[in-house]
Amino acid sequence: MKEIVTNVSLCNGHVIKMVLERESVEAVIEELLESSGTFNEDGVSFLKDHVISVEASEKRLPRTSTDAKKYVP
Repeated sequence: MKEIVTNVSLCNGHVIKMVLERESVEAVIEELLESSGTFNEDGVSFLKDHVISVEASEKRLPRTSTDAKKYVP
């Protein structure tokens, strides 16, 4: 499972930001846009019919430089 950073825009103007564990970005988009019913996970609940758009990307870990032992953006 991969961590997918997700922003969901709803028809009431709210934007929900969450991290989901799924197989792929496509799985998140399919789950939220192409199905109906209620999304209910980790205390977040909304009707999938109210979803206007979904932005999703894999969560990236910060790269480290082995020489300097510093985080490199």
